[in-house]
Amino acid sequence: IIPIQTEALSLPSLFRQIEVKLSSSSSSPAATRNNINNIIDNHNSNTNNGNFLSRRKILTEAVGCATTSSIVLSSFKSNAFDNAAQPEYKLYVDKPKRPGTPPKDLGMRLRTTEGKENLYSVTINGVRSCDGNPNCFSTTGDYELADRTQRGTDFLIPTWKPPVSDKNPLSTIATVVDTEYVPGGGGIDGGGFKLMKRTDNYLYYQFESLKKGYIDDVEFGLNEKGNEILVR
Repeated sequence: IIPIQTEALSLPSLFRQIEVKLSSSSSSPAATRNNINNIIDNHNSNTNNGNFLSRRKILTEAVGCATTSSIVLSSFKSNAFDNAAQPEYKLYVDKPKRPGTPPKDLGMRLRTTEGKENLYSVTINGVRSCDGNPNCFSTTGDYELADRTQRGTDFLIPTWKPPVSDKNPLSTIATVVDTEYVPGGGGIDGGGFKLMKRTDNYLYYQFESLKKGYIDDVEFGLNEKGNEILVR
């Protein structure tokens, strides 16, 4: 995420033009610079108040730091998902957002935890554990409470056992989330949510807070026996 600072310029719409242009392109870095140049030139040619945008400033701060044609201009970007709470979100649409960076090892992977009294280790194909932060909960964790709280709060929650009659519980979860969950209810997730990844045994959602744009990563996974739902 590359924040852009400008002096006395009201340019959120310009930056959105740049972001849209680049997000839809697979151009090389050189072509990326040309794309931005064209947008900047068009902006400056239509500027009557003398507040011209410095090409050197934006290129050195933004493109110079990018190795691909995808640039996130977080100082102005509206991160809201399509189902963001309205009209509340309009009050914060141009405010700086702080989505954070998701862990690199999300998803269903081999996870090793410590067993009872640390006498053995357990390896499962499951969701990620937590680092002890109070805003994280997971069904993957060490058996002993003392081990789980070495770096913070206890985060372990039980797996969910769906009804035996439900032959596709992940599909049921996706349907309930997509059709029943209302962003902004109780002041929660006003920025909306989106299903980011779906496989036969895994669902990954992102939920956004209303004002600051914090992103919560929410994962559901199916255990190897297919009879329990893992959650993080």
